[in-house]
Amino acid sequence: MEGFSAAQIAHYQAVGLDHYVRGPLFNSGIQEKPTLMGFEKATKTFPGGNENISLGVKFETGAGGTNDGVTGFSHTDTVGFYNPGKGKRANYVWREHHIGMTLSETELKRHGILVDDKFDKKVRRKGDRGLHILSNLMDEALADFSEQYASTMNSLIWGDGTADSSALHGLRSFILDIPTLGTVGGLSNVTYPKWRNRAYTAAFAADGSFDATYGGNKVTSSTSNGGALVQVLQEEWRQLRRYGGKPNHFVAGSEFIAAMETEMRANGYYSDSGFTGRQDASMGEMYFKGIPVIYDPTLDDLSRSKYAYIWDDRDIYLYALEGDWKRQRTPARPYDQFVFHQSLLCTGQMVARRRNSSLVIEIA
Repeated sequence: MEGFSAAQIAHYQAVGLDHYVRGPLFNSGIQEKPTLMGFEKATKTFPGGNENISLGVKFETGAGGTNDGVTGFSHTDTVGFYNPGKGKRANYVWREHHIGMTLSETELKRHGILVDDKFDKKVRRKGDRGLHILSNLMDEALADFSEQYASTMNSLIWGDGTADSSALHGLRSFILDIPTLGTVGGLSNVTYPKWRNRAYTAAFAADGSFDATYGGNKVTSSTSNGGALVQVLQEEWRQLRRYGGKPNHFVAGSEFIAAMETEMRANGYYSDSGFTGRQDASMGEMYFKGIPVIYDPTLDDLSRSKYAYIWDDRDIYLYALEGDWKRQRTPARPYDQFVFHQSLLCTGQMVARRRNSSLVIEIA
């Protein structure tokens, strides 16, 4: 049997986890998770607080016409002043998240590894065989662990906040199918119309609160007249930028992307040089207003292959507690169990400071 101390096993777990979670293996993943990667890349931090992450937002300015405009004056004319106090606060409760793995000494023994504290002084090995065994064993366990982190965190990122009330609220709790209902960050979508996202969904069109000012029904894609879907996107882009938003994410399901590709092929520009030389029947990567149209398989998994989401990651983003996103912890070994534990902790919340720069659009 190869021998290692408990401290050595814990060290291998920690070092290996750091490689898998932060290194390239997580980035490639088993199934691509571009939205999760995008949010984690753009994460902002906060230093801590009692309970809420609080962001200032503003939907109107002035004082209702009382001394809040530019006026002329001359000599000793009396001038007026106003207090610009129309600001609101959007409040989000930060949440703690955990995923942990365990490894028992029994499993190690089955792979020819014996753990004993006395090996701190004298390692019992036969060459480097034990190191190779331990490395292979850790690779398999940590690869599984890192994918489970990515997969389950990805589900939260794409959630609507209802699956786990103790976890962060996902993107679909900010970009709503029916934007004229409910509250976000404690602010009412009914009371504050400029706090609404934009939506072209069947659910919105069928709801009694439907307001065409903020979107419409799902779009029936058509190649005629330059493309019906592309035309709606073109018109909506102006509205998304109307109040200062600059959308930089365009994520869609497979059927939505296929509809866009069909419209682009049917209305694209073709060369008159004929079919000479090498031919490639595929299309290159699609862009809209310079933003790449990214396929996220998670939307297919959520039965949303006909949906696309557009947002500005400066307006909707992850806020993480400083130093506590993907932070490793190695809990002390319980006195009555011969096992090792490894944890990954994330503290934070998804937040929004502006929502009228975001859009959900569905095709028929």
